[in-house]
Amino acid sequence: MTRRSEALQHRDDIRQQNGLVIHDLGVTLPEEENAARVVRETDAGAVIRGNSSFLTVGFIIVAFGWAWGARTIRSMALTLREREFINMARFSGANTFDILLREIFPYVTAYMLVGFINTVLFAINTEATLAVIGLSKVEVPTLGSIIFWALNYNALFTGNYVWLVAPIIATVLLFLGLFLSSTGFNAAFASKRGVL
Repeated sequence: MTRRSEALQHRDDIRQQNGLVIHDLGVTLPEEENAARVVRETDAGAVIRGNSSFLTVGFIIVAFGWAWGARTIRSMALTLREREFINMARFSGANTFDILLREIFPYVTAYMLVGFINTVLFAINTEATLAVIGLSKVEVPTLGSIIFWALNYNALFTGNYVWLVAPIIATVLLFLGLFLSSTGFNAAFASKRGVL
């Protein structure tokens, strides 16, 4: 190995280590608590508290929820790069586009579908959590804002149980439905690949 290639390898190793530190930091920090803390404890939080647009809530969700997806995509890319069927296709003379289309895409289709369902689930639950504690736009009727107003007007003490129980049941059923569909798709694609 030449000095130049050793220096490039060392630089790539340092980049990977720094990237892993940032990913690990993002994965270990709880997203909803940090999102609430940013809005609650900063000067910007005083401006947007209770009047946050969905764009602001979306930015907060992305800012604190990116690390898990980045970590799993990185690990999938690193393992796929070293798989035998990729090397076999490469040695057989397939170009990069053919390898992507015929070898990698069928393998990651399940992950993309399950990841999309889990992202929707995460976004709905995080928005509901932020709305319940009053950090989202509570004038827009979402499941979280309905719970916020039910708690704000003491629905339990006034006997309006339906106002509080209905959005909670809807949220739980939505969570279970999306979770079960995600698990079902994952099992179906795994059996198709021959994993299960």
